[in-house]
Amino acid sequence: MGTPTLKIVEDRWDRLVIEDRPHLMAALIWSMAAICAYGAVSGDGIDETWKRWLLGVLALGIGALAYAKMPYARITFDRLAGTVERRLAYLDRARTATWPLSSLDHVRYDATWSDHARMIRLVIEIDGEGVVPLQSAYSSDRRRPGEPDIAERVAAWLTEPPSVEET
Repeated sequence: MGTPTLKIVEDRWDRLVIEDRPHLMAALIWSMAAICAYGAVSGDGIDETWKRWLLGVLALGIGALAYAKMPYARITFDRLAGTVERRLAYLDRARTATWPLSSLDHVRYDATWSDHARMIRLVIEIDGEGVVPLQSAYSSDRRRPGEPDIAERVAAWLTEPPSVEET
């Protein structure tokens, strides 16, 4: 199990780094906003002003949705620092949250159903804070053949005894 946008980018004894980069979804949403903005500004084939205004408002709404709901996420599990860090990067800012590694209860998938499709996202459970999503959106639970299960890899990394193999 795993989501198509999640990827392990660093896997060492002291650090495990996971990134969530929803490139395809973000590109589709930004493209829709750009098409609506083009239609509003150019007015090609639109003879009434209110329709151009409607397209302009739609472009702004879609752009705001992409801006607010499509951040890139980087999750770092760091043994040496003893922390779990989640960094959400938006177009103009980044938000970082850090927790002690010892407060991490476990990593799991949060699942929901949309029509007849199972949608999942990776979450961590932190003592005293509850469930913290590591992904901003749910996605399908398909993964490419041979890809590791992210939640299983994180759980295994957390239980592996620390060693000084490579730096």
